[in-house]
Amino acid sequence: MFDVVLSFHMNPATCGVSKFNHRLAKELGVPCEPMRRAMAYRYPLLSVKASEIGDYWWEQLPTHGDLLLHDRPVFIPACYGRIHYADALGCPATIDGDATRGRYRVLTFGMAHKRILHHYEALKVQLEYEHPDYTIEMSTAIHEGTPWNHGIEQSIHDMRAIFGDKLRVLGFLGDDAIAKELQECDAVAVYFDPAFRANNTSAWAAVEAGKTLYTNRDEDSPTETPTWARLIAAITNAQPATAASTIR
Repeated sequence: MFDVVLSFHMNPATCGVSKFNHRLAKELGVPCEPMRRAMAYRYPLLSVKASEIGDYWWEQLPTHGDLLLHDRPVFIPACYGRIHYADALGCPATIDGDATRGRYRVLTFGMAHKRILHHYEALKVQLEYEHPDYTIEMSTAIHEGTPWNHGIEQSIHDMRAIFGDKLRVLGFLGDDAIAKELQECDAVAVYFDPAFRANNTSAWAAVEAGKTLYTNRDEDSPTETPTWARLIAAITNAQPATAASTIR
């Protein structure tokens, strides 16, 4: 009956209704498209949460097809063939993953914009040879001021292009969750421009956890693990700048 599922938001990584819509479309055997594509289809199913669209949401809706509502707005347009309510029908779980995949687990984490892809391409070659039953478990942080939606989506797209279904997306984990992943993984992969330096804290987290570290080194990469005590001592014992050396 339906030839498309229409969605307001389209990124399943950042919107629960969008994630549901992609799964619903898969179950129906039809594409999931944005609302603006409605006129390209004969009988769409528009699946939306009215509160996400805004106060005048009904003005933005297509004029044909069925409507599946994920909330209960006060005003409902009368132009639809049928109106369904998600809270009455029930929505099955949308988690789509395999917790058992990969015996050798490599954790990677850090800012999305600092992920250097050619190093991960080389890592894939190494892992395919040394540990063919592996997963790359990726936590992605988004730097302040960077659009969250684009940052997450681009990071997943870039890494999926390299590792395919061997990539496990962890989202944006906080320190408590990262600590747990560090305890449970087999190795950590983090790369830097131009190479590993003594102030790259994510690499030291792997060393502190006693994990194999995949990273890029050069002649200026550190050989000694830093400590808070050494850092504080160096800062507090430093001589103050003289007037002649003060930057103005």
